[in-house]
Amino acid sequence: RDAGGGGARGQDLILMASCDHIITTMGAFGWWAGWLSGGTVVYYKDLYGHVGKGGKNRILPDHHWPKSWIGFGHKDFAI
Repeated sequence: RDAGGGGARGQDLILMASCDHIITTMGAFGWWAGWLSGGTVVYYKDLYGHVGKGGKNRILPDHHWPKSWIGFGHKDFAI
């Protein structure tokens, strides 16, 4: 069963971490899957802004994403 079905989050993380390539979100689950995979990790870099009241919990891209990971955004696909 997958995590969407409930109860198998550990199995999903093991499966994702065994991949050579990960496309992840800014969430902790995907972040750890990318970190543990040791492979190529791609993330969407345009999801930042204020998180929490008054921006106290602002996520800073340079602190959140390892330098070896590949960020892409809407400007990367301009037609």
